Amino acid sequence: APIKPGSSPMTSEEEEVGFWACGNVNNVDDYDDEEDINANALHEVLACNSSPPEDIVLSVIESNPGVVRVFDDLGQLPLHHACMAKRVSVNTFAYILEAYPEGAYVPDKVGKYPIDYAAENLDAETRINAIAALLQNDATKGLTPKRVEDPGCIGVAAYELE
Repeated sequence: APIKPGSSPMTSEEEEVGFWACGNVNNVDDYDDEEDINANALHEVLACNSSPPEDIVLSVIESNPGVVRVFDDLGQLPLHHACMAKRVSVNTFAYILEAYPEGAYVPDKVGKYPIDYAAENLDAETRINAIAALLQNDATKGLTPKRVEDPGCIGVAAYELE
């Protein structure tokens, strides 16, 4: 029988981490989908689009810190997904940004930065948490963005770190 979205048949925390990380929440046929092959565990947790569990996010990052640097097919990092989801805690943003603070300045394939998705998010809680975390990231990591024109696309700005 299909598993209801957002539910888990697992009983232990370790099984729960594996369940969320494998992307089995909304996808019964999880073995041959091309998009699943290119996604990673953290993208899967955040792609559920609602209240990604902090402990699961932290467990995935701790078990594989490089997961925050992996792009999906749209050129989006897990940080982009977190900025688009609903009810994302400030701790979730802190975990992601602690592991890869420079991710805040990485555009996706359409040229949008995580802050762009955060500003557009209709969920006020996530919008506030994301923007606060991104501003805190700049302040505590000593990152100074410098606006530069992208030579590949007229009128589109990019950012690099000084």
